[in-house]
Amino acid sequence: MKNYVAIHKKSDHKINLTYDTFGVLVKIEFSGERWKPETINWIFQPGRLPLSESEIWHRIENKALEFDYMEIPTDLSFSNFWNLFANKKGKIPSAQRYWEKLTDAEKIEALLYIPKLHVQKKADGTALPYPQTYISGKYWLAEKK
Repeated sequence: MKNYVAIHKKSDHKINLTYDTFGVLVKIEFSGERWKPETINWIFQPGRLPLSESEIWHRIENKALEFDYMEIPTDLSFSNFWNLFANKKGKIPSAQRYWEKLTDAEKIEALLYIPKLHVQKKADGTALPYPQTYISGKYWLAEKK
């Protein structure tokens, strides 16, 4: 089983998609903001949901869609976070304590946002935050505000 998340670019709507070993969609979960019935109906219109895993890869590459599609990381450890985060400064034990306080859902969002943060900081010429600041400030929520 492989899990992906579709995160709406302008709201807190999330769709968790699970595919079996044959790449067929077997489970859909809606989370985040409250979903209105008309929005759910819109999602279920033909062509809106990636019914196969190969379709989701096309959506991951297509940045013009209303949702960002990403594979959900399975390793939610601090060491995985540390390896992904480019700015390896600050106090590791303190950052690790903040990491351990996050829920699994927050850890997933934090890990998924790291590549976007790197691109954003490079584009605007500003420095990456220290890992502890990234975690305690919940930077991955900033673009939703």
